[in-house]
Amino acid sequence: MPEESLQKQKTTVKEVIISIACIGMCLFHLYTAVMGIFPIIIQRSVHMTFVLFLVFLIKPTKAKSKVLKAFDYVLCIAATASAAHVWLSYDRFSQRIQYVSPVTTLDKVMCITMIVLVLLGIMRIAGKALPIIVIVFIAYCFTCQYLPGMLYHRKIRFNVFIENMYMGYEAMFGSAVGASATFLFLFILFGSFLEEIGSGSYFIDLANALVGRTKGGAAKAAVVSSCIFGSISGSAVANVYGTGVMTIPMMKKLKYDSTFAGAVEAVASTGGQIMPPVMGAVAFIMAELLEMPYMEVVKAALIPGLLYYVALILMVHFRAVKLDLKPMTEGFATRKYLLTNSYLLLPLITLIVVLCMGYTAGRAVSIALIVIFIIGIATKRLTIKGIYHICLSTAKSAVTIALACCASGVIVGVLVTTGLGVAFTSIVMSIAKGFLPLALLMTAIACLILGMGVPTSAAYIITSSLCTPVLLKMGVNPTAAHLFALYFACISAITPPVAMAAYAGAHIAGADMFKTGVQACKLGITAFLMPFMFVYNPCLLMQGSFLEIVRALATCMIAGIGLSCAVEGYLFHKKIPWWMRILGFAAAILLIDERLVTDLIGLAVIVLLILWDRVGYHKPAAPAEA
Repeated sequence: MPEESLQKQKTTVKEVIISIACIGMCLFHLYTAVMGIFPIIIQRSVHMTFVLFLVFLIKPTKAKSKVLKAFDYVLCIAATASAAHVWLSYDRFSQRIQYVSPVTTLDKVMCITMIVLVLLGIMRIAGKALPIIVIVFIAYCFTCQYLPGMLYHRKIRFNVFIENMYMGYEAMFGSAVGASATFLFLFILFGSFLEEIGSGSYFIDLANALVGRTKGGAAKAAVVSSCIFGSISGSAVANVYGTGVMTIPMMKKLKYDSTFAGAVEAVASTGGQIMPPVMGAVAFIMAELLEMPYMEVVKAALIPGLLYYVALILMVHFRAVKLDLKPMTEGFATRKYLLTNSYLLLPLITLIVVLCMGYTAGRAVSIALIVIFIIGIATKRLTIKGIYHICLSTAKSAVTIALACCASGVIVGVLVTTGLGVAFTSIVMSIAKGFLPLALLMTAIACLILGMGVPTSAAYIITSSLCTPVLLKMGVNPTAAHLFALYFACISAITPPVAMAAYAGAHIAGADMFKTGVQACKLGITAFLMPFMFVYNPCLLMQGSFLEIVRALATCMIAGIGLSCAVEGYLFHKKIPWWMRILGFAAAILLIDERLVTDLIGLAVIVLLILWDRVGYHKPAAPAEA
C-alpha cells in the first residue's frame, strides 16, 4: 500500500510539472502575441525550450524497465538545456562573425544533443517517417565529398555544420520554428478554444442543416464541416480525429461503406490545409517566403480550394445516386437553435475580418481569442477547469508541430550547407531538358515523398525549399510554384504507402487502411490535377482579367462533373458505361486547358453525357396517399 501511494504521489508531481509547463507556454505565446515578440533567436529558442521540456514527459518510453523510465527525466533535462543554451548565449551568438568566431565545445555538444533528442521526440510522437528523412539528409551532409556528379560537394567541416544548424536563423531556429513560435501555436490555441465553446459541433450542425437533406447528406455534411474546421486546425490528421468521430458514424448509418466513409473524411480534412482563409496557417508562411501580402496568397488559393471541394461533393453525390442512398431524416438542429447560437461563428468571422484588414496573424488571433473569452464568459461556456484543459491540450498538440518544424529546419540547413537544392534543380533540369510537364511530374513525386508522414507546415517548408527552385528556374509563376509544392505536400496525407490522414479515417471507421488510402486517392484526384492546372492557367490564381477568371472558374467547375462521373461511374441519375467514363475524363482534361477550342469540345462532351443521363429517366412518382 505505501508503494502504491508513493507511485500515485510521483504521478501527481509529474502531472503538476506538465501542467505548469503547459500553462507557462500558453502565457508566453499570448504575451508575445499582444506585446510583441522577443528578438528572433530568443523567441524561437524559448519556444523550443518549452517543447523539448514537455516531449519526454507527455510521451514517456513504453519500456517496463524502471531504469529506462527514469532515463526519460535525463532526456528531458538534456533536451531542455540544449534549447535553453541558445537564449542564454544570446549576446555571444548575436555578436559573433559566422565562420570566423570560434565554436565552443559546449556549443557542439548542445547542437548534437538537440538534433538527436528532437528526432527521438518526433519518433515517439509522430512515427519514424520524418526522422528517417532527416537522418538521410544529415548522412548526405557528411558523405557528399564521396558522391559522384551533381551530388558531389567538398567536405563539410564539423564546425560549419554546427554553425549552420544551431547558431543561425536558417536551420533548427529558422523560419519553420519561427512560424511555430509566433502564429502556429496561437492557431492551435484558437482551435482549442473554439472547440471548448461549442463552435466545432455547431459547424457540424450547420453543415447538416445546409446539405443533410440532400442525397448523401451525411457525407456532404462531413465535407463542409471538415472544410471549415480543417482550415483552422493546421493538421489533417488532427482534424480527422476531431470531426471524424462524429461524421464517420453518420455516414455509416446512412449505408456508406466504412472504407468510403473514412476516405471522405480524410480527403475533406486534408483539403482544409489548402482552403482559405487560414489554410492551416500555411498561408502566413507562404506570404513570408514569397514576401507578399497575406491577402494575395488567399486570393490565389481561393479558386483551386473551391474546385477541390466542388469535385469532392460531386463524387459524394454520384456515389449516393449509385447506392440509392436516402437523405438524412434525423439529427437536425432546429432553425431556432442555429439562429440563437449563430454567435459561435463570431470568433471565426472576427479572425477573417481582422486578417483582411491587414493585421498580422498573431494580432488577428489575439483579437479573435478576446471575442471567444467574451462569448465564453457571457454564456458560461468557459470555466477555469476548461481553460486549464485547453492549455494542456494546446501545448501538447504544439509539441508535435514544433518538433516537426525543427526537424524540417535541419533539412533546410543541409540544403543551404551543401547546395543540394541547387544540385536537385540541376538534376531535374538536365533530365527534363526544358520540357516543363516532365519537370512538374518529377517535382510532384519528390514533394509527395518528402511530405509523407510530416505535418503540413513542416512538409510545405521542406518541399518549398527543395522543389520550388526547379519550377522557378523553368519560368513558373512564383505563387503557382509555391502552391504546387504545398498541394503535393498536403496530399501525401492521403497517398499510400504513408497516408496518415487516410489511416486515421480508417481507424475511426474500422476499415482496411490501405483500401481507405486508395479510395482517398480517387476522391482526391482533383488535388493531383489542380497544381498542373494553375501552373498552365494563371487565371485560376486570379491572375488575369475579370472575364478570364470567370471563364476559368466556370470551365473548371464543369470539368469537375466529367472528372467525378469518371471516378464514380455514375451521373446524376444512372450508371454510365466504361467508355463514357473515359469520355468524361477526357472532357475534364480538355476543359482544364485554357484554349477556347478545347473548352468548347470539352463542354460539348459534358452536355452530351448529361443528355444521355436524362434519356429514359423518369422521376419516381410520389406514393399515393391512403
